[in-house]
Amino acid sequence: MQNLKIKRIGCFANSRKLGGRCIAGKEWLTDGLPGQWIRPVSDREFEEVSVYEQRYRDGREPRVLDIMDVPVLWANPKTFQQENWLIDSAHRWGKAGRICWEDLPTWIDENAPLWVNGNSSRDGCGGESAF
Repeated sequence: MQNLKIKRIGCFANSRKLGGRCIAGKEWLTDGLPGQWIRPVSDREFEEVSVYEQRYRDGREPRVLDIMDVPVLWANPKTFQQENWLIDSAHRWGKAGRICWEDLPTWIDENAPLWVNGNSSRDGCGGESAF
């Protein structure tokens, strides 16, 4: 039997995507500090996670600010989505807790802006718009 790999994630996004969900958050490291961004994805064409796949063992669905244990198989990065991890759909997700409002400043990225005025993200490119 393979070793089950779990990513503990603080959930910061849970939105609808096609017939499923798009969930993303930051890894909760063993020292309790936030790590890299993680986006659990399926092996379907558009990588959406089904409502069934993302439910906790008790049947509830993840909410923003939940701390969740997500069984994963391996990193599955794409060109502009390096945070993707393929879920292990044979195992259920677990809820490990909640992030408190007063702890949110710890989770903030201190990087430069993601977008600059005048640039386009059409086709995943950061150059000028083709319109």
